Amino acid sequence: MDVATTQRALTALQLLLTRNVSMTAATKLARTTPKTLKSYLALQGIKWSIKKGRFRIEKTPAQKRFEFLNLMLAGQSATQASKELETTVKTMSRQTLPDSTGREQPIIVKDGGAWVANFYKVENYSLVYYGSITGLDGNTLGRNVQQGPTATTEDGEDYMDIWWQIDFETWRSTLPASNAAEFWKPQVMQAVRSQLESLVVSDPSLAAKFLTNTKVSTHAASTGRAGAKGMPVSRLEQILERYEVKLMRDVSSGVDDNLVFRPPEYVFRTELPTDESSGNFQVMFLNQDEIVSYPKRPEIVVVQHDLNDEVV
Repeated sequence: MDVATTQRALTALQLLLTRNVSMTAATKLARTTPKTLKSYLALQGIKWSIKKGRFRIEKTPAQKRFEFLNLMLAGQSATQASKELETTVKTMSRQTLPDSTGREQPIIVKDGGAWVANFYKVENYSLVYYGSITGLDGNTLGRNVQQGPTATTEDGEDYMDIWWQIDFETWRSTLPASNAAEFWKPQVMQAVRSQLESLVVSDPSLAAKFLTNTKVSTHAASTGRAGAKGMPVSRLEQILERYEVKLMRDVSSGVDDNLVFRPPEYVFRTELPTDESSGNFQVMFLNQDEIVSYPKRPEIVVVQHDLNDEVV
């Protein structure tokens, strides 16, 4: 078995051990075949069986550590998790994982008389947030029909959809995929609005261009934006070259579906980190022919988030 074939079989095995997927799905995702996977398992001396019509790796107690933790973190007791995995609490209480120093720690410990998980499962997601933009009169820019990663140019009529979008390629979290983006939305949007909407940018040329419009100059004077030292603008106004543009309060979110190829980490429960994630912010213009994004080089927004905030 050559190196590439071996690697694909190993990927399929890792998917079977860390993700709740079938053998057919695992081999398809790994771009290999069931026959190749079985040959690899035979070469490695790994036993397997078919139980209730489902392919199953015959795991040692050590190989059951992650699945056992997953079940407990999902709400099962140590007894329930042990029963489902056909093992015992006593056996699993002897299993360990390394902490950040390399010291082995038990995967479960007694807390108030009950067994609790001693490690948290940390996933590495790709998060996306997006929404509409309003102008000076509070009107939404563009047609406001399509927006976000699924928007398409397949439309038979002239139109223009405009929306903002920020993509975080990596975002570690202990939460399920369905909860992570929504949980962190307030903190993300606070950082995005602070960087994109704050009137702290000195751009005399753009400010002068804005003030040639009577409606704009009247608004700027009445709100105190225009002063003796000029008129500051926001980064979003710079990007769109449009006065008083704002991100709408209604914000959508999502998680990329590439998660299956990112093995989770198991972090000792006293060592959950504070992470710094960088997001790429752009404004999208979509018509029936193409999607154009500005700025061409995305605006980078950095968000700090403490994973301990996710733990109840």
